[in-house]
Amino acid sequence: MAVATLDRPILGRPTLDLPTWADDQLDSQPPLQRLADAVASLWSAGTGLALQPAAVALDDTHATVVLAEPSPPDGRQEPAEALSCRLDRPFGRRARDLAGVLQASVRELLGRPLTRVRARDRRGQGRVVVELSLAPA
Repeated sequence: MAVATLDRPILGRPTLDLPTWADDQLDSQPPLQRLADAVASLWSAGTGLALQPAAVALDDTHATVVLAEPSPPDGRQEPAEALSCRLDRPFGRRARDLAGVLQASVRELLGRPLTRVRARDRRGQGRVVVELSLAPA
């Protein structure tokens, strides 16, 4: 199982720090990092929050991406509309409705079709967990 995280291990699994990439290095960026970035971009656009990948894990039939809300600088609060949004419903839609949007990226990066997308809102922790189910290899 491949795992990468910025903060602490997920359930005791081994971890690998996620590197910072310049725009000219995107082609050499690992597929899991690129997948985490694609999911973060979609969820950020759909929620209005600047979500960042905190961890990504891959096993036989699932990829899990943990997205975190950055702490606002200087203690500023997020806009009221962003605070009231549900992190598990970007664009006000269920995560499974966004599978078509992620399908091409998942197939390109992992070489397997995406079969389902689920999300769990962990707003109390400032996180959302996005689970991507993959067709067997």
